[in-house]
Amino acid sequence: MSDLLPPRDAIDIVRSLPHLAHDEAQLILVTGKRGSGKTWLIREWAQRLEPRALYLDIYRSFPDVEVATSLEAALEDLAYWEACRRRVLAPRLGTREWFEYALRRILEHPLRDCLVVLDEVTKFIRTQSQSDALEEFVLQGRQLGLRAIVGCQVIQMIPRLMLSEGTTLISFRVTRPRDKDVLAEWGGPEAAELAPQLTRGRALEIML
Repeated sequence: MSDLLPPRDAIDIVRSLPHLAHDEAQLILVTGKRGSGKTWLIREWAQRLEPRALYLDIYRSFPDVEVATSLEAALEDLAYWEACRRRVLAPRLGTREWFEYALRRILEHPLRDCLVVLDEVTKFIRTQSQSDALEEFVLQGRQLGLRAIVGCQVIQMIPRLMLSEGTTLISFRVTRPRDKDVLAEWGGPEAAELAPQLTRGRALEIML
């Protein structure tokens, strides 16, 4: 069982959640019902201290970040500029195939020391699937200086590889029984009991 911290306001989590050095593994998972504060936390944390970030954006959730003309253009900019944030608009059709391609390009490119931001991750992957590219990104990302913060509404759909290799799980309000089962598995029964009671803007933090 992992360490469960008491419920806190999202802004306090944003201020205290560390940005690890690029050669340290960091995979932050953020879950919660729509409108609970999940996307806000991802956006605030990524922009507060992270100078280099690649946003794979399907629902146009990060309008303040400059849009690149293509994934290749974003990777070139991030490889060249010391401080740079770029957003790539993911297609709504063929998203899973596009994501597999995007991961492979990220892994092949000489891009280093960068945060990958991915909201609604379950739109990019098949339920509980584990592609070779995703496995390499999760397991070898630290060696390439790649970190990630990902969000989802349904935590039970996140591949177990991401949960087992995650560094932090942040849960806003969760009510689905199977989602609560996942929280209980990783944060203990108290996490599953507290999650449905959380009000908007408050979250649990589980150190995985």
